[in-house]
Amino acid sequence: MSEAAAKHNAELQTVSGEKNALAVRLQEYERNASTVLGNARQQERLATEAELQKEMADMRGRIRELEADHKLLEDQKEIEIARVKTAMESALSSEKRKLEDRDRLVKDYLAEIGRVRERNEVLAAEMAKVAVSVESFPACFFGLPCLILNSISFSMLLRNCFSVKNPPCSLDPAVEDGI
Repeated sequence: MSEAAAKHNAELQTVSGEKNALAVRLQEYERNASTVLGNARQQERLATEAELQKEMADMRGRIRELEADHKLLEDQKEIEIARVKTAMESALSSEKRKLEDRDRLVKDYLAEIGRVRERNEVLAAEMAKVAVSVESFPACFFGLPCLILNSISFSMLLRNCFSVKNPPCSLDPAVEDGI
């Protein structure tokens, strides 16, 4: 029995040694598995992080492109606004010049109308003088019946009949001034 017990003890120690060796190996495998799993997780995180970094870089590039496009559009908008403003100012200036020209023409026309009215008043006064003068002529003047003549025909009659350069009563200021 002692032999059997020694044998059993030797086997037990061998099995115990193998068990301890297996436990150590198991612990190493678990540590390795944990390390491998940690490394795998780390690699996955690194891969995910690298992918996210790439996406962020792409997005930053896209943002820069959009900002450049926005700036370009703003510049084009400002140029178009300036062009339209210039065109509108030019049109407004042109219309103002036309309005000023029309105002000047109206003032010129009104001044001319005033001069014509004054001239008509002078002519009316001259015609009244001529009418009085014609009525004072004898009933027959060179065989012509005495008619009430307007001042223009009377001036023409005097010029034609007497070849008088300045008839005594003329409605034409140019003739009166000797022109």
